[in-house]
Amino acid sequence: MYIFASDPHGTGQPWIDLVERAKQAYPKAQVVFGGDYIDGRPFSKKTLDYVMTSVKAGAIALLGNHEQMLLDFIDQQDDFFAAVWYGNGAKTTIKSLLSLNHCCSKRMAKKLLKETDYYQFIKDLPLDYQTDNIIFVHAGIKPDGSPTDRDYKLWAREEYWYGCENQSADKLFTVFAHNQTGKTIVTGHTPTCLINGFFNDPHVGYPDDEILSDTKGYRCPVVSVQFIDEPARIFTDNGCHGDLQGHNGNVVVLNDDGTIAEIFS
Repeated sequence: MYIFASDPHGTGQPWIDLVERAKQAYPKAQVVFGGDYIDGRPFSKKTLDYVMTSVKAGAIALLGNHEQMLLDFIDQQDDFFAAVWYGNGAKTTIKSLLSLNHCCSKRMAKKLLKETDYYQFIKDLPLDYQTDNIIFVHAGIKPDGSPTDRDYKLWAREEYWYGCENQSADKLFTVFAHNQTGKTIVTGHTPTCLINGFFNDPHVGYPDDEILSDTKGYRCPVVSVQFIDEPARIFTDNGCHGDLQGHNGNVVVLNDDGTIAEIFS
């Protein structure tokens, strides 16, 4: 069995508590973290330290796009990459990791690189983790089974959700793609309240032929997109990056065949 926990975005103890609840309930399950441990809420250090300690104990941690922004900030030493990361939460992360209030600068990059273990840990994180029946990845794998590049695995949104087959003009780029990889794909990255689309064939789990986004209540439950006779694509991001009260993560327990056993949220 597998425990998948992704996108805490500096939530800290409430997210850690969810993971620990799942571990207590399923002590033999392999823990897989899905990325985006930093940026957003004030406790990036506590969150990242927990992930690092867990990896030493046997957990698997994947790279998220927010960790990639930190790497780009350090590796590129360029104002553009500093501005990109700063616009996505760097100030909060730097304050947490370094106990400093300064904004992004070359000095901050050097301190992260030379005075902490975070850079090397993040640098070594894999993009995905695959079993016989499941693909864990931060943003997505091309659902047609074709090779997937680094940026897609870290950043894909609509291009991962939708397919291009059998689309009518009024549903262009809103039809969910079929999962042709032969494996369940489990991701974080996009708060599930933003996901919407149509099914163009018989599907599993929804009474209608569409999933609607929820931009009023902003509830972010686990969402499973699945056509009949295909493995599911499971979306788990609970919206921790936003200021959503009570949103501390979705932790998903999966059976070896890729089906969901339990959800902690």
